[in-house]
Amino acid sequence: MSSNKKKALTTLIFSAILLLSSCIKLDVVEPASYDYSLLYNLTVNDTLQQLYIFKTEPYENYTYINLGPGIKFGPLDNQAFIRFIENAEVNVEGNNGTDYSYTYVYDSLEYITKYYSIDQHNYLSKNSTYELKCKINDQFISGSTTTPGDFNIVFPPNHKRIDLNDYKENVGIMWGESNKAFGYCVKIKTYWTTFYDGEEMSRTNKYEYFTEKNSVDVEASFLMGDKAIIEIRAIDENIYNHIVKEVNQSGLEGAYGVFGSSVMKSVEVYPRW
Repeated sequence: MSSNKKKALTTLIFSAILLLSSCIKLDVVEPASYDYSLLYNLTVNDTLQQLYIFKTEPYENYTYINLGPGIKFGPLDNQAFIRFIENAEVNVEGNNGTDYSYTYVYDSLEYITKYYSIDQHNYLSKNSTYELKCKINDQFISGSTTTPGDFNIVFPPNHKRIDLNDYKENVGIMWGESNKAFGYCVKIKTYWTTFYDGEEMSRTNKYEYFTEKNSVDVEASFLMGDKAIIEIRAIDENIYNHIVKEVNQSGLEGAYGVFGSSVMKSVEVYPRW
């Protein structure tokens, strides 16, 4: 069996994340050493925090669904949905005195997903250490992460029009450096409104990149639409080890997966061509 098949089953339902949420992936293992797999990218400035816990399963019980860079499995994967753990006690403590109890969420508004979340996302801080404590029946999972430092997107500016005719092929997206960051996940979402048979229709396109630099060149055509939202996440060492070095247990004790963190910044621009 190849080495990638000997990793833990960690599952990420990434309808709205990172996310992870966009750069987190899923792995498998045989035989399993841990009963559970946990995935959480604690993201500063993100209004939606999603923590996932699944029952670890052998490789032959799982079917791969490739959704593109950084996303190995889809939000509607039935096996992931069935193996989600609903009775976990999840708590995260910060070195700034904050203490969060995560609650189970069954979300059926857009995608039918399950996750654990908090409402106090506004209090998550950059350059802070957070300790995870999770109890499932008589088993315990723990983890630690330190959020990267703050940064700003340099180009393009927020709420501005950009003329794509000014660019021959690529548009350079640039941002400042985040201290303690080990890399950056970049996601571009473009929104279109079109008419078909006299009816208004909307659609969304998404493009994702990972880089260790402070810039990325994007094909100008990827920004075409009524508007484009550019999200950049500065990721910590735990997330980096999981997605780049393919470490199947990063920032965690007692489970497969990853407990890491990131700082997100975004801009909304209005392309024309």
